[in-house]
Amino acid sequence: MPARSLAATPTLRSLRPGLAGFVSLALGLVIGLACAPPLPGGSCRGNPLCNTGELGAYCERDSECRQGHCCENDECDGGMCSLPCGKNDPCPGGLTCHDGNCHFLCDIDLDCADGQRCKDDSFCSWD
Repeated sequence: MPARSLAATPTLRSLRPGLAGFVSLALGLVIGLACAPPLPGGSCRGNPLCNTGELGAYCERDSECRQGHCCENDECDGGMCSLPCGKNDPCPGGLTCHDGNCHFLCDIDLDCADGQRCKDDSFCSWD
């Protein structure tokens, strides 16, 4: 069996700079994801039964919604926490204004909660 050269064997010292860089990158990614702003509606976007009063949650009256507005038109299935909107009162990021209420943006039906569909390839709505 041929003798192995020690010069070709990586040492712990030679691996440290690369390992430290990898650990720093991984840690930065974890912190960045943890500190990213939440999506509008949070867990209620995909789960209207979340019972938190966040955007997208089912409601029967304004007092059940953190923002104080329960959309009651057909697109809201008769009760969904939303925000009122209009020409001079736009929706926050991730939402779009339709018929005076903010709705979640979408491109396809899968972007919306179960039972909703992506109308006009732009906003989630109940049928």
